[in-house]
Amino acid sequence: MIFTSLGLLLVALGFLLAGIAKSSVALLMVSLFLTVGAGLVLVLVTAAAQRIVAAQQQQTAPTLVDLTAATPAAAPNGASAPVVGYDDMTAEQVVRLVRSGALSDEQLTMLVEYEERHQARKTVLDRAKAPARR
Repeated sequence: MIFTSLGLLLVALGFLLAGIAKSSVALLMVSLFLTVGAGLVLVLVTAAAQRIVAAQQQQTAPTLVDLTAATPAAAPNGASAPVVGYDDMTAEQVVRLVRSGALSDEQLTMLVEYEERHQARKTVLDRAKAPARR
């Protein structure tokens, strides 16, 4: 589609030069319309490309955790995980979750307590206990 736009611009240039050489308003108007058409093609192609990229990003975006669950998941030892799927999350995923601001203060407190009793990952605890965690 970009080549279509470039082709239209080249044809418009030809009509512009012919219109100037012959002092023809009609040729100049054709040149103007072709130029506007080339611009519209570029705008449409850009919008379509942005929609395609957004759709691809949405399909490949990883979902870290389901925060809509009513109650936390039960851990193997009977303690309650702070969010659904917490035990399967890597330290990096937990840190990203904490940084996102998606957790309430109560959930953050539960997260720290749960992490201390279970895996005790330093990076997770440091980030979750940080004063400016949001």
